[in-house]
This record gives sequence, structure tokens and C-alpha cells, in this order.
Amino acid sequence: MQCLEKPVLVSVYLPPGGAGHAKRGRGAVVYLKNLAAPRAGTEPDESILTGLLDEGLIVLVLDLQNQPKAVAPHLNDDLRMLRRGLGRLFSAEAVNANQVYVLAEGDRLKRNIVYYDKNGEKYRLDLRYPSRPKQPSPVLMQIPVSNDNRLDNKSGHYRYNDLIAECGLTLGYAVALVDPPLKSYNGIDKMPEVAWRLKAAVRTIRSEAAACNLSDKIGVMGFSRSSGQAAILAFSGGLAQLEGDGPHQQFSSNVQAALIHAGRMDHELLVGSGHPIAKTYLHAWGPPVSEAELKSAEGELAAIEKRPAKESDKAAIETLRAKASDLRQRRARWRDASAVTYVTPDDP
Repeated sequence: MQCLEKPVLVSVYLPPGGAGHAKRGRGAVVYLKNLAAPRAGTEPDESILTGLLDEGLIVLVLDLQNQPKAVAPHLNDDLRMLRRGLGRLFSAEAVNANQVYVLAEGDRLKRNIVYYDKNGEKYRLDLRYPSRPKQPSPVLMQIPVSNDNRLDNKSGHYRYNDLIAECGLTLGYAVALVDPPLKSYNGIDKMPEVAWRLKAAVRTIRSEAAACNLSDKIGVMGFSRSSGQAAILAFSGGLAQLEGDGPHQQFSSNVQAALIHAGRMDHELLVGSGHPIAKTYLHAWGPPVSEAELKSAEGELAAIEKRPAKESDKAAIETLRAKASDLRQRRARWRDASAVTYVTPDDP
């Protein structure tokens, strides 16, 4: 690792039966030992590694020898480059690069927790957390930029260098990596479904608090397409219409912090900016509608409806009603998908 002065000691452990599954590829764990930061999880390495091997995972233990820079943010770029070199690290073990997890010493892993299930579509998350910590662990929830696989090693982990939540593991945070809230993405965050699913993810994380010793503090992170999703989640706390019908309704879906970067927070501002995504919005939603334009149409309709009913006014009233309805719908489409719509003074 480039940030460290001394070599890293490496040990590879194979699950019972050896590497196996060469055609499909096994999952693997990179276990970071002897970090510079204090160890958060107090469970011994032996029982944790045994559990990972029993799950059929290959384990690569990196002993960082307590070097001063063996911790975030110094390790951030090295962890990214480590993922870039997974093919060389595991060349003999036929590891599936899209099933690789990084853990800090003392951390356990819970995989494939379903956080939303409707009409046959399941959305899952993976939770990495300090085991038996001295105090409950805060959680960093990462919404990946990849379209379909939260574990996509290339686009999700090192191509865009956005999964910095994973680096939080070296500082004692628990990390939840969630499926993107849309199975397919065309540049538009479908609302309110995006909010429903992400809020279900937060509630699901809180439902694991007792078993995994998690604190109530959750921070959400998003980059590029997922930054707007993270922002909507952060700014919409307390809005009942966005809670949806996901599980664990007894828990709060509020988050206490957010890191949102390289994203679009107000879609209307992009019109006329030359940004190519604006064409996608215009095609899907039509031109944006200002509040003044909507009020003018509604005022015109109200005025004619107040007049004594005339047969000759019927056609005009229906036309104005259709116009006002179209304007309301177009304004709602633009505003509902923009994170700035939900900003209030008490947001994190």
C-alpha cells in the first residue's frame, strides 16, 4: 500500500473445500488488521474469520502493523487501488470481483438483508459492523452509483471513487451498502418510490440495532445519480407521504447527517444550462411550470367559475380546468424529484 512505509503482511484463508466454484467465482473478504485507529469491535479475530469461512467466503487478511497512516483518510486511495487489483490478488482462487467485502478488524458481516419487497422486486443491503463494541456504533449508509448491483466492483467501488463510506470502517463506523432504489435508471428518480425504498432501508438498519449494537445515528452518502437520492432522504424527514409501505414502520426513517456530492439538487435550474440531462427531464415531464404561471391559470379558472353559469362558458371552463390540471401535474413532477423541494431549517 502506497501510503504505508512498511510492507503489509498478507495471509489467505480458504473455506472448507478450497476455492472451488471456479466457473461462478466465490465471494471474498479483505480483513484489515492492526489499523492505526483503536479497534472498535472486541470480538476476537479467530471467531470472526471462522464465521466468514463457514459462509464459504475466501478471506484475505492484511496486517497493517499499526502504521500511523493505516487509517482513513490515508488509506482511502489504497483501498480503491486494492479493489482495482482484485484480479491479481485472487488470481488462483477464482474470486467474483463483484462479491468482495472490506472489513476492519473486529467487524462482522450480514449480507443480503431485504429492506424492501414488493411485486416480486427485492431490494437488499449488506451491513458491516463492529462486533461487541464498547459503545453502540454509528452507521454510514452508502447509496451506490451503479445501476443494478450494489457490489459492482468497477463502477461502484473504484471507477468513480465514491464509496468512501467503506473507509469509515477503519474509524469504527458500521457501514450499510444498499441496493440502488431503482432496478433500472434512465436519468430520472421516480418519486415517491425512491423515497419509499430508501426510507425502508433506514428503518431496516435501525431494526438491526439491537442485534448488531448500532447507535441511532445514521449518515447517508451519495455521489452523482445517488447524491440526489441521498439528499431527498436527508431533507424529507417527517413527511408521512414519503414513508411508503415498507417494513419496520415502528422505526424512524430520519437520518442525522448527509454527504451529497456531484449531483443535481434542483432540476429546473438545469433547463437552459446546456446540461444534457435537461433534455431527459423535458421529454419526460414537459417544460417546468413556475408558481406564478400556475396561480395565473388557477385564478383565471376561478374567475370564470364564479360567474353565473352560461352554456357558452362550458367549453372554456373545461379547457381551463384541463390547462390548470396539466400545469399542476408538470409542476409536481419537477418539484417532487428535486431535493431542494424538501429542505427545511431542521434538516441535518
